[in-house]
Amino acid sequence: MTARLKRFAILIALLLPLGGCVGFTLAKGGEPIDMGDGVSVQPPRDWNRMSIGKYEYWTLDGLRLQNILFVKGVEDGENIVFRRARNEEPEKDTFPKFKKGMTLLDIRELLETTWARQEFHRTRVTKFGPAKFGGRDGFEMIFTFDTKDGLEMRGWAVGAVVGERLFMAIYRGTRIHFYERGEKDFRKIIGSYRFPARPSS
Repeated sequence: MTARLKRFAILIALLLPLGGCVGFTLAKGGEPIDMGDGVSVQPPRDWNRMSIGKYEYWTLDGLRLQNILFVKGVEDGENIVFRRARNEEPEKDTFPKFKKGMTLLDIRELLETTWARQEFHRTRVTKFGPAKFGGRDGFEMIFTFDTKDGLEMRGWAVGAVVGERLFMAIYRGTRIHFYERGEKDFRKIIGSYRFPARPSS
């Protein structure tokens, strides 16, 4: 089987179990969605959402096909991705942590190191620099990577540090079809992202 056919077979296998989104609720299109801490977004159409503490995942077709990860204000010493409970000592946790006072370049390194721990392969950053996020000074990052199954993925991350807490929205999807299917939605969602006038710190 050629590499291209293998990737296509993986996509088909990922689609098969999508009879429903267990554990998800509906983020209704055209309505403001409360993300907590006074933060809100407004999707242009319905998305499936699942919230786990300071992390929230949205998808149209399944998390492994395309997803938005909202990082909702992680603080000093916290991970930027959700990690299931593991039987390991805290000092053995190899995932990097967000630290107060990080520069944009520090945050880029934080993202890339985290993704490497998550077994993202051949990560390539094609754009990184300052950008507005929710009306605040922040950053934007465009990237590609391969999954451990060999799927080629595209990604777009935006974020800002507000009140010494890191807020981000990270969109990822398969290079074939699924990234493009949600890309315009993501653009509108981050365009609608709003912080409160005086965010809690």
